[in-house]
Amino acid sequence: MCGYTRKDRMRNEYIRKKVGVAPIEDKLRESRLRWFGHLNRRRIEDPVRKIELLNFVHVQRGKGIPKKTWQAPQTPQTPQTPQTPQTPQTLQTPQTPQTLQTA
Repeated sequence: MCGYTRKDRMRNEYIRKKVGVAPIEDKLRESRLRWFGHLNRRRIEDPVRKIELLNFVHVQRGKGIPKKTWQAPQTPQTPQTPQTPQTPQTLQTPQTPQTLQTA
């Protein structure tokens, strides 16, 4: 295309200037602005435009990758009941006849 091979070890910027290709950052910026123009031409009632009205100021995300959890698949036939945590039963001392008389 431009007469250079990988063995020539030419910089990408030099080859882009010689061929006349725009930098990648400019192309990405153009595509984002084009998409933004499409969104602005939509009605405000469209779901894509409703996102603009949301307030994400106080939303915080955790650091890093979320922890993997194992969740059982929920089927619509089985109702989900809240599980109460199981408390260990207290050790009860057997009552002897002497303790019953004093009480």
